[in-house]
Amino acid sequence: MDFIGIGAAIAYRLAQEDANLILCSRTESKLKSLSQEIQSNVGTNTIRIFTIAVDVSNHLEVTKAVSNVVKQSGPIDILINNAGLALGAPAAFQDLRIEDVVTMTGTNVNGVSI
Repeated sequence: MDFIGIGAAIAYRLAQEDANLILCSRTESKLKSLSQEIQSNVGTNTIRIFTIAVDVSNHLEVTKAVSNVVKQSGPIDILINNAGLALGAPAAFQDLRIEDVVTMTGTNVNGVSI
């Protein structure tokens, strides 16, 4: 594990406390990889890890995904929403592509309200 983001670090720590995890990201392959790393490094088979590839800027998609996983996992006790993007960084704002600005706003602003 060379680089770890805030969400992955939180997931590792919660796994060490035997918490079941529901991991969400846009990229399913990253979720599967993180899930496998947590299972092998934490060394416990008592936790359950669910992974959901979902775009947090899409409220309908999130609602459906959460509803589906709650049916499998049971109620959610803690939500840690740390989704965020910095596309084009460290370029100056005026040098960013408008598509990247729209994507970042959708995630960093709208995704928080979910």
